[in-house]
Amino acid sequence: MVNQTNSTKKNVKPRSSIKNELTKLTSIEQRRTEENRNINNNIILTNLDHIPLMKNRYVNLGYINYCLIKETTDTKEGGVENFLTTFIEEAICIFKNYAAGLGAEAIISFKIDELKILNYPKRNQAESLIYLSGNAIKLKIID
Repeated sequence: MVNQTNSTKKNVKPRSSIKNELTKLTSIEQRRTEENRNINNNIILTNLDHIPLMKNRYVNLGYINYCLIKETTDTKEGGVENFLTTFIEEAICIFKNYAAGLGAEAIISFKIDELKILNYPKRNQAESLIYLSGNAIKLKIID
């Protein structure tokens, strides 16, 4: 019996190693966000129905929309404001990647159609839903 309890205690991770793993996961997530920002710098995003000085110089690839839901159980650090800011940034990066996957070089008529936030401060939890839409276009080069 004594040997069994000692062996089970060896399998339990100390709190410091759990915190280190969480820190590693957070740094990986931040690195991915940075990579997405670098990829998406070449996609034009505008809420206008055309790109200035480029009217009728593009091929419309179609209307695209994207819905994303995210929740967190860690609103103590940074609060709901930090969670919401990073969530909107991530959603726009994902939306741009989706358009780039279709071969688009720009998104016009961009809208955030829906943004819902649920905050549970007593439980340090928050949830958010975002619905993005726009027209994916490919620019024409006219000599």
